Amino acid sequence: MTVSAILEQSRRFFEKTVRAVPESDATLCLSPDSWSVSGIVEHIVMAERALLARFDAAERSETSLCNPARETRIVEKLRDRADRAEAPERAWPAGRFETLNEALGEFLAARDRTIQFAAAHEPQLYYLTVMHPLVGKVNGFEMLLIIAAHSDRHAAQIQEICARGLTP
Repeated sequence: MTVSAILEQSRRFFEKTVRAVPESDATLCLSPDSWSVSGIVEHIVMAERALLARFDAAERSETSLCNPARETRIVEKLRDRADRAEAPERAWPAGRFETLNEALGEFLAARDRTIQFAAAHEPQLYYLTVMHPLVGKVNGFEMLLIIAAHSDRHAAQIQEICARGLTP
């Protein structure tokens, strides 16, 4: 499967998950110290924009950095919600969007840019290295997998919030 297809599949999953949440439930969260549904979507938007921007400083390698075993480990670790990770403060929710629908629209626009980038650079991705703030140096393909798995992780969090029927 191409990384563009993986990103598209992840986009559909995240969009479907968020569209299932009524605007009236956008402030639901798992606990007082966790993010609301709206906050999660805002976080994904900010993270996706920032991670894609890291390609501006990408370095080129003369050899392919393809490592399928590492790709599998990265995706599995990111999707495992048992391990909490602290996001950089710049990606924390700050009320940038007025509605859940607006935040979702910004996510879709950001993901479209990511998919366009992936499609345009697919053959070169294993020859690019970029820095991820938590994982460290990754190749371009791995960075795009991280972007997809990150939104999958948070879609699962939104599903958990909704399944518990929590209140704001």
